[in-house]
Amino acid sequence: MLSLRGVRRAALALLLLLGLFAAAITGMVRGSLPALEGERAVAVAAPVDVERDARGTVTLRGSSRLDLAHATGWVHAQDRYFQMDLLRRSAAGELAELVGSAALPLDRERRLHDFRARAEQALKGLSAAERELLERYVQGVNAGLQDLSARPFEYWLLRQKPKAWTPADTLLVVYAMYLDLQDGQFEMLRERLRAEGLLSPEQQRFWWAAGLQGLEAPLDGDTAYAEPAPLPPPPAWWGRGGLKQAAASAEPQTFGSNAWAVARLGQPAMVANDMHLNLGLPNIWYRLALHWQDESGARRAVGLTLPGAPALVVGSTGRIAWGFTNAYVQTQELKVLSAAEQQQIRRQRHELRRSDGDAEVLEAEVSPWGPVRRIAGQVLAQTWRAHAPGAVNLRLLALEQAANVDAALRLAPELGLPTQNQVVVDAQGHLAWTAAGPLQGAPHPVVRDPEGGVIWSANQRHLGGAGFAALGDGGYGAPGRAWRIQQRLQKFQQPDEAALADIALDDHAPVLARWRAVLLRALGEGALESQRSEYRRLLGSDHSIARARPEAVDYTLLKGFRQAVLREFQAQFSQALGADFNLARASPRWDEAALRLLEQQPEAWALASSWRAWILSQVDAEILRLRQAHGELAQAHWGQSDSIQVRHPLSRALPPWLGRHLDAPPQPMVGDGLSPRAQAKNFGASERLVVAPGREEQGLFAMPGGPSGHPLSPFYLSDHADWAAGRFGPLLPGAVQHRLRLDPAQRPTQRAN
Repeated sequence: MLSLRGVRRAALALLLLLGLFAAAITGMVRGSLPALEGERAVAVAAPVDVERDARGTVTLRGSSRLDLAHATGWVHAQDRYFQMDLLRRSAAGELAELVGSAALPLDRERRLHDFRARAEQALKGLSAAERELLERYVQGVNAGLQDLSARPFEYWLLRQKPKAWTPADTLLVVYAMYLDLQDGQFEMLRERLRAEGLLSPEQQRFWWAAGLQGLEAPLDGDTAYAEPAPLPPPPAWWGRGGLKQAAASAEPQTFGSNAWAVARLGQPAMVANDMHLNLGLPNIWYRLALHWQDESGARRAVGLTLPGAPALVVGSTGRIAWGFTNAYVQTQELKVLSAAEQQQIRRQRHELRRSDGDAEVLEAEVSPWGPVRRIAGQVLAQTWRAHAPGAVNLRLLALEQAANVDAALRLAPELGLPTQNQVVVDAQGHLAWTAAGPLQGAPHPVVRDPEGGVIWSANQRHLGGAGFAALGDGGYGAPGRAWRIQQRLQKFQQPDEAALADIALDDHAPVLARWRAVLLRALGEGALESQRSEYRRLLGSDHSIARARPEAVDYTLLKGFRQAVLREFQAQFSQALGADFNLARASPRWDEAALRLLEQQPEAWALASSWRAWILSQVDAEILRLRQAHGELAQAHWGQSDSIQVRHPLSRALPPWLGRHLDAPPQPMVGDGLSPRAQAKNFGASERLVVAPGREEQGLFAMPGGPSGHPLSPFYLSDHADWAAGRFGPLLPGAVQHRLRLDPAQRPTQRAN
């Protein structure tokens, strides 16, 4: 039997072993922190300085753009290699090989597009200059990865080793953005196809709503398309009950990307951009300032890069500045294959490797027109412009050489990226909107120097009439945000950067005025029982403005009622089309149809003895739900409706005590998908930027997370607190705090301590 002294010695030895183990693990994890100072011998023609400011924002200074491409790859790999790896694997359908069987469903779907083979083919279409710059970038990526003392920490958690980067991987990163921004269009087409047999053409036009009454904001002012179609009779199955459990996702898709521009008398035009995406750590974008020399002299560009690719995605060159929002133009079709065409279907075998088991063989059906889909008893081919030659390239790099708006517009049709609304301005005071990237029609539409000197873009329909023919409907969003941005812009005389930045934080949701009117009409002016009376008081009046502020109570009530109504209507479709049918996927604007029913209250569509009785039943259910959640209706603040969570992709797989160290602190909800400050739990502004070309020193910027993807780095969340609070900092990096030199390989190397 051990003595007390023996127990103490054993306990001490165990603690010592645990300490040594923890130290070893910490040492391995710290070994993957990026180098900040010293010198590195790499394949550059002349030295490149890698400077970091107090937040870790990187400035690269070199003598040529090729050397800066190498340095860009180097810093991307040092700070973000795991993120890059996830992007290429996600596009290629190769995630399970890294993270295990949980990724197999995604791999099966993604492998149908065969994007790795398409990327290899696309490489052949690059110009010699683009190919050279890409190769230099790839060399830099692999040099930066090899320079780390230990593999990035995520690979230790997954017990994997990172694979080297290739030129095709950079094009796969572009395909990853196609999947992120356009893959939902297939779901829209699928759900509409499923509904065709149970909805008449008139009913489909009603539910797939072309616009939103009173809030349309096309750039050309042509709103004829938004005239409401006649109210059709309901389908035979309407009102027969619903599958309540199938109606959880009735809320239309949350859109969010905004861009706007203003011309100012005698000054450079200004552009603002806040691209909204699913949020995570690290943030999808990597900010860079680039300084180099070319035939025209000293050059500077500042903006955002996508780790895995060498070009600025948005930013300013001193000559032009530009921003993007997702265009939601028509890029996909479901082609019905005739019996003869079905004879051309062939099977394609794919091996899906996984880290936790044997490989799986996927046999996909493919056709000359695209992957084969079998929906509602039909055999179809999914055609997608992402599959076409020229869908991906590196022409975005050419924007760095554009001297003005006109030069940028000429480049727009050549850009190999998911079709975007591009808002571009120049130092001469010009501004324009165009659709950049591949379109179904030609020529690419352009709005240049419009009367009034303002342009706005918020995922809405930008053109009416003939101008829309080249765009089509790929699921563009409701126009409320665009309308609100337009109203703000038209009040400006000579705004500065701060005035434009404030629009990104606008929490006004104009469409909720109609929902408030429906509620006030149903509640009436007479005596009400106490709980409804308090509900009506908290709603405010017809003149109240719905603002998604954390302290707001009326906003919680309005959004809760809206969601309850949409769930009930979704349930009607579920009982007819199946529990997995999603009306929100079929139409991002279907709440316009719901509003028209509530406002017109046609007897044939009523779901109870009267519309008023049905609306009040929804109110009563909402009062009960809110009291259960908040105690009292007056405590139902919007900020407490949910929390904003920005998380690392691996944190959920770890014990909570460890995983939370990979995530940003949760914060109360502010903003909403119906306001310019578009926000949801895991969705929001991936960056906020305001700049006038040539005035970059006055430019403003904010983003979630920070430059580093390493949780032990001081730069992991260095930008996050300001982003969360709605504050802006300078666009340009601050004073240099760290400097590392990348030297030509023949010179001796001195590693940083």
